[in-house]
Parts: sequence; C-alpha cells; structure tokens
Amino acid sequence: MTTSIRTITAQSIPLVLTVFAGALGSATFEHFAHPGQSPHSNSQDSRTTSVGSAEVSDRDYQTRLADTERTRELYHQQLLEKFAAEAVDSAWAPTATERIGVALRSSATRGSFSIDSVECKKTMCIAALNWTSYPAAQKDLRVASQQGVPCATELRLPPPADPERPYSATLVLECGQMRADAM
Repeated sequence: MTTSIRTITAQSIPLVLTVFAGALGSATFEHFAHPGQSPHSNSQDSRTTSVGSAEVSDRDYQTRLADTERTRELYHQQLLEKFAAEAVDSAWAPTATERIGVALRSSATRGSFSIDSVECKKTMCIAALNWTSYPAAQKDLRVASQQGVPCATELRLPPPADPERPYSATLVLECGQMRADAM
C-alpha cells in the first residue's frame, strides 16, 4: 500500500491532505511550509523559499500556493459532484458504509473529531466530520484521513472566519479497489 500525503500549510492557505492506498505498503510525505514570513510584510520579493531544489521569490511562492489551493479546491468539488452522481450499489454500499464507519470511529478515539454520517454508493464514500474548532481539525488531519481501509482519501480544511467555532469538513473516499476486492 503506497501512501502519499500532501499537506499545504501557510498562514493564508488551507490545509489539504490526500492519502492514496496501493499495494506496496510504503509512505511518501510531501510537506510545503512557508518559512514564517508575516503576511503583512512589505518585502515580498526580497525573500526566497526553497521548493524542492528550486529557489523562488516569496511572491512566486505565494502565487504557487494559491494556484495549488484553487486546483485542490476544484478537485475536491469535482469529487463531491462525482459522488452525488454515482449510483448506489445496494450489495456493496451497506457493508462498505459499516466498515468505513467502524474504521473512522476507531480513528476518532485517537483524535478529537466526531462522525456525523458516512455514506457509500458504488465506488465512493463520504463522511461528515466535526471538530470543536479549526485548530482541533488541523491537529487531527492525518488521524482523520488514515482510517485503515484501502481507499484513496481527500480531506480539505479551508480556514473559517472564526477558527474557535465548531468546524466541519467532508472526507471523500474513493474505494474502487475495496469494492473490487469484495466482489
């Protein structure tokens, strides 16, 4: 099972975590973090940031982060639309819903989130997750996305207007391999 986790962290960019499950069992972590410059700094072009092996100006770095966030936001929305349009496999969906619900409840004991609902259709599932605050959701990002089932997961945590209020997000699971294994 190959796991690829991508986390985008910056003061003005939401966190994103994507987990892909496969057959090899190794893990790859990519973490891009802005080096800590204040978003109110006037020296946007004078600082540089290393991204991989390249040096880029802070303005270019922020532009790349914003472009990445827009792309991931669109991808998440497309996944939700795909799920909404997907037909229900009445033989697979109830079992998958139960299996993923059990796995998420187990993960929730290691984190601080609750599960509002889990719904599976033909190859995809979604789970509505709740936290007491946005910082609690940020802390639980990996715990909420790694639930031990062979599904690719996508969880976006865009920053809210008030980070101390209760926070909700939708976890999208693509479970084509899990369904194939069950057939």
